[in-house]
This record gives sequence, C-alpha cells and structure tokens, in this order.
Amino acid sequence: METWSDIWNDILANKEIQREYRTAFLLNIFQKMCSRMNKDSVYNKHIMTLYSESFDKTSTIVLIVEKDYSFHLDAEDARLFCLWFEAHRRKDISRKVPPKSLKEELIRKQNGFCSSCGQHLGKDYSKIHVDHIIPWVLVGDELKDNYQVLCDTCNECKSSRTDFMFKNLIKLT
Repeated sequence: METWSDIWNDILANKEIQREYRTAFLLNIFQKMCSRMNKDSVYNKHIMTLYSESFDKTSTIVLIVEKDYSFHLDAEDARLFCLWFEAHRRKDISRKVPPKSLKEELIRKQNGFCSSCGQHLGKDYSKIHVDHIIPWVLVGDELKDNYQVLCDTCNECKSSRTDFMFKNLIKLT
C-alpha cells in the first residue's frame, strides 16, 4: 500500500509537475513585476529605461529580478522571462477576438478535449473558449503559441490566474 509520502515523492519526481511548478513560480514573479509597473509610473519608467538602454537584455532582466524580487534566474528562465517581458512591452491596449479558424485548429490539436480538465468539449462552440495560457493581461496577444481551448468551467476558474495549470495538475483547485 502506498503512503502519502510515496505519493508526494512521485509527484516531486515528475518532470512535468516540476516544469509546471517552475513556470507558475516564474509567472508569479512576472505578474508581480507587471503589477508594480502598472501601479508605479516611476518604477515603470526605471525598468523600461534600464531594459531599453541595455546591450544585454537577458542579463538586465536577471539583475532586475534579483534586486527587486530576490530570485536568481538561470539562463533558460531569463530567456523565457525576456520573451514575456518583450510581449508585455508590445501588448496592445485592447484584446483581439481570436478567429474561428484558431479555435478549430486548437480543438483539432487537443483532440476535442479541454486542455485543463480533459473533458470532451462537444460541438457547442459557444461553450468552448480560446484561452491565453499566459494571461492576456500580462502578454496580450503577442506570443504565438500562447493559446489553448478550455471548457466553460475551466475558463471561468482560470480567469487571469498564472498558477491555474499547476494547481489543476496536482488537483489543488
């Protein structure tokens, strides 16, 4: 019989869960940074100036995150953070309506199942939602592969949360 400790160790050893946790953690830091930039125009100007005048954007992001959020980004995380930061800088004020063809393509890619709960989506397109994996509020429509389809329930629960996929993965939501 498996113990809770055995189950927990299996969860911790799962590479997919480790990757989701790491992404959720990085997104949490990114969300804090974006929120602070949106609320504090002086901070926003400071960060944008540092970044735009930098010759090495990745190193600049590493320094900003270390100084302001007490976390060291490794090279891979820093590249990902820069990708998100660039998307945030380019983000339009208004959200684009995804074309029906995108919804159809995503449904096909996901074999007709919700990306989060795995429920079959059915044929009612009004109950199938094109969702930004990394919330629109953070990166807009700027990231090419940042879309998934979700059922009504998962879309409502996720909203603009950055930790939804991780929590759903280990069934905490």
